[in-house]
Amino acid sequence: VVTNNFTNQHSVFAPGPDAYPWGYPLLLLPAYSAVGNHPLAFKTLNLLFLGIGLFFFSLMVRKRTDSWFSWVVVGSFSFLPAILIQNDTISSDICFFGLVLCVFFLFESDQPVSYKNSFFIGTLIFIATFIRTVGVVLFVPYILLVVTNWKIQKDKWSLFAVPLAFISLFTLQALVLPQGSTSYFGHFELFSPQRLLENFVYYLSLPLAAFDQIPLAWFWFGLIVVCFLVGIATTWKNEKIILSFMLALLSVYIVWPERQGLRFILPILPLLWIFALRGINWIKERLLPIYFNIVIAFFTLLCIIGFSMSLTAAVHNINNGRSINGPYDDVSQELFRQVKETTQTSDIFVFFKPRAFRLFTERVAFAASNCADLTQANYVVISLKQESVLQPSEQSLASCAPTQSFKEVFRNKRFIMLRRAVLP
Repeated sequence: VVTNNFTNQHSVFAPGPDAYPWGYPLLLLPAYSAVGNHPLAFKTLNLLFLGIGLFFFSLMVRKRTDSWFSWVVVGSFSFLPAILIQNDTISSDICFFGLVLCVFFLFESDQPVSYKNSFFIGTLIFIATFIRTVGVVLFVPYILLVVTNWKIQKDKWSLFAVPLAFISLFTLQALVLPQGSTSYFGHFELFSPQRLLENFVYYLSLPLAAFDQIPLAWFWFGLIVVCFLVGIATTWKNEKIILSFMLALLSVYIVWPERQGLRFILPILPLLWIFALRGINWIKERLLPIYFNIVIAFFTLLCIIGFSMSLTAAVHNINNGRSINGPYDDVSQELFRQVKETTQTSDIFVFFKPRAFRLFTERVAFAASNCADLTQANYVVISLKQESVLQPSEQSLASCAPTQSFKEVFRNKRFIMLRRAVLP
């Protein structure tokens, strides 16, 4: 927490809170203890929760259509390369995705609600929040579920078991583990009405990114959107629990000043598909069968395209020895070895991804670009592949003289490491 606070205080803008929720690191701990910092071990956790999420997604789809078409709907989402590639990022998003879909399946499976199910739902909402703070938004659909079922619920006290379980577990972890998530609020310094409008437009169009790499991405995106809008217009009352969560989570992200791409809306995407399925069912019931058959044909084609592209990518990856890019590739690892072998643990670095730098080098780092902000650093590491306000350029470092001087001590094809020279 202390180290993250230093990083946040000295960076151009804070890369995160002083302390993230503890859930995801604790999930990674067994793999880290067994094999160390190994990407395949960490990705196995992602694959497990992706499988959990898709399993509950398929059960939710089966409740809405009893035909073979349910597998086409699930496949048209599950096989998208942009969805599967999320497993390449070691982050909490896939775990959160799996938990959200599990919670929604439980929302639908027990009405009126029993004590046992309530405690389980409360525990899962806590775990989701323990992994991603935004998991607390799951209380929005739960409150709506309570209001909807209040009259038919015989034992109304069982409805309070959900918040009771959540509050008990949340209090316990707050007493046992260091806290620092309140520093999230510091990010709202970047908030502005213009940013709010930009975020609104950004998140409305972000689902298009789910079709990255798919030919005619705009067409498939449009097909999903049309079916989604038909589903919203015709059956929103039947899916108001799901809709409330989608709107609540999107509202949080729109207000939040920073954007993190497709990974932020992963739990929303399968719910969008469910609304699209509702729209397709309405087309089947109210319009000519030919329209329904055309839509089925398109979804089947999307499923086949996604599967073939993902399978081709997987075979290509295996044939290339599971080559990877990013911090685990040879070029990055060469830099990290150099840092660990030639610098002191007390040295402070400037690096555009300070938290990743600390994970791989056990050195404190922060993101900065202006000369005045570099005075706390002993070393500056520049990524030649990045043009960012989070790091200086070689040219800007030269402009720091004569008050500051940096000497190159390492270079490979992607990084330059410079040490601060001692001025007379």
